Amino acid sequence: MADVVQILIEVLKINCSVVQCSYANPMETLFYLLFFPSVFIILFVYMLVDFVMNRAGTTDSKILRLLLSVSFYAFIVFQDLYTFFVGLSKVWYLALILIIGIWLVIRIFFGGRRDVSGGSGFMPGFNVTSGIGDSVKRKLHSTLSGKERKLKKKIEQELKNLESQVNIIEREWKNPSPGTDMSLLIREYNSHKHYILGIIDELSNLGKVDVGSIDWDIEKLGKKYEEKIMQLDNRVKDITSRIKRKK
Repeated sequence: MADVVQILIEVLKINCSVVQCSYANPMETLFYLLFFPSVFIILFVYMLVDFVMNRAGTTDSKILRLLLSVSFYAFIVFQDLYTFFVGLSKVWYLALILIIGIWLVIRIFFGGRRDVSGGSGFMPGFNVTSGIGDSVKRKLHSTLSGKERKLKKKIEQELKNLESQVNIIEREWKNPSPGTDMSLLIREYNSHKHYILGIIDELSNLGKVDVGSIDWDIEKLGKKYEEKIMQLDNRVKDITSRIKRKK
């Protein structure tokens, strides 16, 4: 086990003159040198990657998320920054335990939820959870905004493709090419239409998420897309009815 710890120190470039590298037993050493710092770094990298991807509007790319996460972690190790996180992780865990402990004591001994969250008890207006709630709302807003942009872009592109399909159906009806199967073209159109409606439903569901005072205005956008599909649908239905009359 001592050899494993030594290899770990060398690989992660831990400076033992800056941080403590030896503990009562090897298992404790592994926790302090590997587990605790890695948890802290992973949380830090997760927030950093999330920020970068939200700015880039690519929140759903798992491969890019993994690539950025690994690269940030490797950069921290190769730039000899891991030692800094080893020391910081101790402070972070201790601070987190103290903050949560104080928050629980206030809730339990000074009026519970009402007093802590802004009631008229021992500490009126003192809201321990408001900062956490606001942070979650901001993060949720940012995540949903990125997803909304991606879905809108996808829907608009698919609507253009759907309109191209309708143009082909109308052209083939007026000037049929040899071997053209109109029923197949119409079936492909209907399949594509239902696919787009599914994406529109996904976009509409974003508007049902409660994130405070955020005004999504997604419902109007969904209706706008559905109206466009109805216009295209009417054109296809007109062709379909003509085909039936011709038969």
